[in-house]
This record gives sequence, structure tokens and C-alpha cells, in this order.
Amino acid sequence: MHILASEPSALQLLEGLDASYDVSEATVNHLLIRSNHIYQHRVLRVNYTTYDVRRGQDIFNPTTDHRDIMMLAAPENTDESETIHQRHRRFCYARIIGIYHANVQYIGPGCSSYLPRRLDFLHVQWFEQVPPNPGDVLCSLDVLRFPPMNEDGAFDFIDPADVLQGCHLILAFAKGRSHPDRTSVSSLSKDSNDWKYYYVNRLGETQVA
Repeated sequence: MHILASEPSALQLLEGLDASYDVSEATVNHLLIRSNHIYQHRVLRVNYTTYDVRRGQDIFNPTTDHRDIMMLAAPENTDESETIHQRHRRFCYARIIGIYHANVQYIGPGCSSYLPRRLDFLHVQWFEQVPPNPGDVLCSLDVLRFPPMNEDGAFDFIDPADVLQGCHLILAFAKGRSHPDRTSVSSLSKDSNDWKYYYVNRLGETQVA
């Protein structure tokens, strides 16, 4: 899953990193977590601009149903003739599993100070988009599902600054649950309550004739 980040990377914001240093050369081997402590948080607050150009705020809590987020995805197609489904694939979706921060220190090449810097991050489970059926109308809702948990990239850590806002997912009741017997594969992701498919409820959608 590729995110189109709107903010500098966390490494670029680290105290003690020389501005002339190429951040791409840094590796995790040059980062230290101060006191070996990672701190967990209950809620995440994200400010966003509403459709009437006002400020809105989403509050996410991984222990509640309000934990699904949307982000900008790296563009795959710049053709102006792309369909409405292709346009909406400019977004990617995930479910928050945990909210954390750590105080990190950069000790690699280009370091000019060992002062720690707070690094916020989210542990998420990705949704993947299901390609539409050939007979679907252009304005039908996008469909999401969770990829298999043993698949590479099914889980990830992301920067909270990349979150645009929350997303409203409609459960596809007719398709049933992922685990009809309600058994859980992962207690961390609480997948016993997962459904096979979800519909993305789009707001302010322009109808296409």
C-alpha cells in the first residue's frame, strides 16, 4: 500500500539531523527508542476541512466502531478519461488497531545533536478495494475487504499526519461475516466481528449521467 504523504517524513523532523543530509540514506539501525518505551494512547484527534469550508474534527478510538480512516494514495493513473471507480482509488482505507508514540534519537550519518524527538505512529490493518463487476453502474459504491492476515502488507505502521479523516463504511450484511462461528484469528485486530465486504459511503458525490 502506497500513501501519498503531505508532510515531511518523520526522519526529516528529527532533532540533530543535518539539513544537507540525504534522509533516504538513514536506516532503522540509526534510530534509538529512548528508554525502550513505546507509549499507547486511547484516542486520536484529526482536524479536517468540511465540504462547507469549516473545520471539523474526527475522534478515533480503536476499542470502538469509530476507527476506520482514509488517506491519499499514490496516483496510479493521470488519464482524464478514467472512470469514477479509478478516481476514488486515489484514496486508501485502513482500520486503526493501536495509537502510539515513542521518543526517538537519530545517531547515524549527518547527526549534529542527540536530542530525542517525539514520533507518533498508528498501527493499522489495511483494507483492499475489490474491482467492480463489469455490469456495475458507474455510480455504485466502492467495495472493500480485508486481505488475508498472512499476506505481506496486511498490517502496517503509518504517520497520523497522513490521515485525511474518518470514513463511513457500510456493512455488506448480505455477504455474511468473515468468521460465521465468530472465532477470532487475531485478538489484536478483533477480527471475530469482521464482515466479508464493506461499502464506502461517499459524501458530496457528483452524479455522472
